Amino acid sequence: MFQNIFSKMPTITNLEFFQSILSFLNAVFCIYFTCKYNKTKDINIFYKLAFNIFVPFLVIDLVLNVYLIMNKTENKSCIEAIFHHIITLLLILWSHLFGAHHLPDVVSNLTLLESSTIFLNIRFWIREYLKVIEGKTVPNFVTILQNVNEGLFFIFFIYFRCYVFLKDIIFNKSVYDKLIGSGMFINKIFIGVIFVFLLLNFYWSSIICKSGYKKAIKFIQEKRKNDLMDDEIILIEKIKTEIINSRLNDKC
Repeated sequence: MFQNIFSKMPTITNLEFFQSILSFLNAVFCIYFTCKYNKTKDINIFYKLAFNIFVPFLVIDLVLNVYLIMNKTENKSCIEAIFHHIITLLLILWSHLFGAHHLPDVVSNLTLLESSTIFLNIRFWIREYLKVIEGKTVPNFVTILQNVNEGLFFIFFIYFRCYVFLKDIIFNKSVYDKLIGSGMFINKIFIGVIFVFLLLNFYWSSIICKSGYKKAIKFIQEKRKNDLMDDEIILIEKIKTEIINSRLNDKC
C-alpha cells in the first residue's frame, strides 16, 4: 500500500522524502540522548550525540538543501534552513570545546530545541499524503492526526525555542558569567550566535503564529457561512411548510 502511495507522489522527490526521514530520526535521537543525560548527568553523552549523529546529519542535510535550492525554484526557503544549519554547527562546535564540560544543562536545552522537528516532519508527510488523495474523501483519522500534530508542533516550538531558550539561556546570568569568565574568545562568539539563533526562532515563530491566525479566521468565516446557510435552510423549510399548510387549509 505504501509503495503505491509513494509512487503516486508527483510533488515529492526522493531527496525530500529521504531528508524528512533523516530529520525525523535525528530529532528522535536528540530527545533520547537528552533524556538519558537528565537521568545519568553523563556529559560524554553529548559527544556521542554530536559527532556520531548530529554532525553527520547536518552535513548531509546541508548538502541536500543546497542541491534543492540549485535545482528547484520553489525551495528558496531552504536558504533559511542552510543559515540555520550553519548556526547549529557553530553551536555543536562550541558544545564540544566548552559547553558540555562547563554548561551541560545549556547544551541539554539546546538539544531539546529539536523536539519540534518531529512534528514538522509528520506535518510534511501528512500534507504530501493529502496531495496524493486530492479529490477523494480524507479519512477522519488523518484529519484528527493533522489537527493534533499542528497543535503539538505549535506548543513544542514556542515552548522550547522561545520560552525555554529565553528563560534558561538568554536571561540566565550564570551563563554569561561562565562564558565571559572563562576568557575564551570562542565563548564571546557564542554569545552573539545564540542571539542570532533567538532572532531566527522569533522569525519562524511569527510565521507560525501568522499561519495559525489565518487558519483561525478561515475557520470562523466558514462556521459563520455554514450558520447562515443553516438559517437560510431553516427559513426556506419554514416557508415551504407555511405554503403547504395554507394550501391544505384552502382545500378544506
